[in-house]
Amino acid sequence: MIRACPTVCFSPADPFPMSNKLHLLTSPTSYFFKLSSLQHSTQTPIPHLKPSICHIPTMTSPNPPIALKGSCLCGSTTYTSTTLPTSLCYCHCTTCRRLSGAPFLPFFDLPSSSISFTSTTDLKTLNLSAAAERAFCSSCGSPVYMKYKASPQSIGICAGTVDENSMGPKGLGAVQAKANHIFVGEKAGWYEIGEDGLRRYERFTDAMGEEDGGVQGEEKRQKE
Repeated sequence: MIRACPTVCFSPADPFPMSNKLHLLTSPTSYFFKLSSLQHSTQTPIPHLKPSICHIPTMTSPNPPIALKGSCLCGSTTYTSTTLPTSLCYCHCTTCRRLSGAPFLPFFDLPSSSISFTSTTDLKTLNLSAAAERAFCSSCGSPVYMKYKASPQSIGICAGTVDENSMGPKGLGAVQAKANHIFVGEKAGWYEIGEDGLRRYERFTDAMGEEDGGVQGEEKRQKE
C-alpha cells in the first residue's frame, strides 16, 4: 500500500541547487529561518521561492491476503481468514451429532488471530460445557465455530460454512491430507466410517490430549 506523505516543495523557477533545498527539508529548524538565512547568503532576492505542499509516496505494510471466507446459511454471519486451515477434524462426539443432526460435525482448525468476523448480526455463543464455547447463527441455526477454553489460540470453524472456492484446489487438497476422526468412541452405531486412511482417535487427538494444559487436561479439571 502506498500512502501520500505531505512535505515542502519548491517552485520549478527556483534558481538554487537541490542541495540547498534538501538542507531546508532535512533541517528540523523553522523553514522561514532557513529561508531568511539563504536570502542573506546570496546576492539574488528570492521572493518567488515559496513553499507549497506536495505528496511523496511512502511504503506501508500491505494487509495480509484473504486465504478463505465463509458464512452461515442466511448470510447474517460472515468471516474471512488470512491463513488456510491447519487441519480438518471430523468430530463424532454425541454433542456434535445432536447439534448437527448428522453422524459427525467437521471442523477446519485455524489460528484464532487469522479469523475476522465481518458480520455478526445474529451470531450467538453457547456454552454446553465448561470446556468449550460454541457459536451459531440465531437466524438460520447454522453452527459456526467451536473454541476450547484451554486453547484460545485455536478455533474450529464448522467446515460446512466455508466457501470452498475461496480456498482454491491446492488449499483444499493440503488440508484434506491432514484430516482425522475424533471421538470415534462416541460414534453413532448406525454409521460406519469408511476406509479413508485417516487417523482415528477414541477421543482427542494426541496434540489436544497429551499435555496437562490441553483440552483433555481442562476437561479432567472440570470433573474434579
